[in-house]
Amino acid sequence: MPTAQGTDIAIVNIMGRVFMDPLDSPFRAADTVLAELADSIPVVVDFHAEATSEKVAMANYLDGRASAVLGTHTHVPTADARVLPEGTLYVTDVGMVGPYNSVIGAETEAMVRRFVTRCRCGRTGETRSRGRCPSTPFCWRSTPARVGGEASGA
Repeated sequence: MPTAQGTDIAIVNIMGRVFMDPLDSPFRAADTVLAELADSIPVVVDFHAEATSEKVAMANYLDGRASAVLGTHTHVPTADARVLPEGTLYVTDVGMVGPYNSVIGAETEAMVRRFVTRCRCGRTGETRSRGRCPSTPFCWRSTPARVGGEASGA
């Protein structure tokens, strides 16, 4: 995928397996995908995983082989962006795009009803993006971002 500047980058999505449906090893999956890419292409890994420990382990496993390991899944941006010893940017969770006044992107009343009654309910409401934006494909800096919705005190 080319950037706005015309530089090719690879965006890779890998799913974790702690607290998730049984999957093959995400570490082996990362090795397989990275082996297929040219060494000169910056790689941004979206690691969709529940457990922070698995995300941190993956970031350290890929340190120096990926430009960034950006955690997703928990919907809440974390304030732990850092550059690892071999140059990989790591963030435990970059946040979500979805309704801001919601329960992780779903209508609040519907989600409360789901927790009380165990019914399945849809996602509705005003869409808002809140998370972290890496500044370059090489990910030397990460900036908190919030787009849309009301800014209620934050």
